[in-house]
Amino acid sequence: MTGTLHLHLDKDLMHDRVDRAAVATIRAIPPFGAAEGIAEGRREVVLPSGGAPPLRVDLDAGRYLVEAELPSGDLVSDEVEVWDGQDAVLALRAATSPHEWLSWQHFLGKVEPIQSYRAGPPNFAVPSVRWVTPAPGDAWTSFAMAADDDAGPTLPPFETDTATWLYQVTAGGPWNEWFLPQTSPAPGTTPRGYLVVRHRRSRWLVSLPVPWTGLTTGTELPVQIMVRPRPGNDHADVTTTVRDPQIASALGFMTLGALPTAERLFDEARQMVLRKQVNPLAAAGAGYVLLGTERGAEPKEWHDWIGNLRNWFDWLPDGAIQDGWLRLRHRRSPADLDAAREALFTAYRRGLPYYSVGLQWLMDGLTLFSHHDPEAAEMLRHVRDVATRADFGEPFTILRLEQQ
Repeated sequence: MTGTLHLHLDKDLMHDRVDRAAVATIRAIPPFGAAEGIAEGRREVVLPSGGAPPLRVDLDAGRYLVEAELPSGDLVSDEVEVWDGQDAVLALRAATSPHEWLSWQHFLGKVEPIQSYRAGPPNFAVPSVRWVTPAPGDAWTSFAMAADDDAGPTLPPFETDTATWLYQVTAGGPWNEWFLPQTSPAPGTTPRGYLVVRHRRSRWLVSLPVPWTGLTTGTELPVQIMVRPRPGNDHADVTTTVRDPQIASALGFMTLGALPTAERLFDEARQMVLRKQVNPLAAAGAGYVLLGTERGAEPKEWHDWIGNLRNWFDWLPDGAIQDGWLRLRHRRSPADLDAAREALFTAYRRGLPYYSVGLQWLMDGLTLFSHHDPEAAEMLRHVRDVATRADFGEPFTILRLEQQ
């Protein structure tokens, strides 16, 4: 006696097809009891959202509670009755975002729902956003000089309502279209992209994770930067989101600290590391999740893939950071410590990590060597100076520069 439940998370997300938005728990409700095939009356499934079709789940006839935590931290839940031989439909309804163009930011917890959202006055201070090229030299000592307000083209906003400015960029510059690009990134190494955001007297340096390639489409996907000045002072909220229907939610859970959920949404994170040649930046995100959820001391297949992420992409600090920590965690001899030290030094020389968690891991790793290693201590001093400016609530590196 079974029926079919069609399950969906009701969230617009700019009409993007999001097959893996959140993990939902389905629980059988008495008096029907635990259904056959559901351990202790409970099953976990991955919810689709946006323009994705509903998920089909076969269940024994009965009444069920379905609940899911979103990357914003919000909890959505509802009950549904499943009848024998019939179809049931349940759309879990998330709170409404202030605008359709802010639906990704609201879903990821970067902006409040429409009920509490307030637009700014017409004379609200307009931020300046410019594309800059980093200055040559040591990124850890000269990053502030790379953020020259008079250099680089000004980016036009994708959308704005005088309270919030949203920008979309690819490796080639602004992407001011609603639909996703259909072109593939140019072959070869793309220089790192940075934005300088200025609001009143404050400045931020935003490290752009570009080019970001969709794993299923092979095309480049835009990065969204939201700038939201706060009325009455020089502060503003600056956030970065990849508009990737397959991965953005997982990155949100990673930043939230919900690593097991992030691992589930990464669709077996080890497979993403395996496909690192398609999108090394996404693979680096999966690598942090794999290391953060690793259990046991036995060798694992993906350990070698972490080393390849370091060796194959000499522009990627995060792969070297992960290789260093992997060697530290599984060290068995002084040679392993030497190899970990060299990996962390390599990461330092490659410049700012793309991920903010990488900045923390690099600082922690160098700290382990700094007490008896003057070179590590000097590197640590520069990394700490940068880390004091970082927003660790963001997945990608954003630095608050000096006020002018």
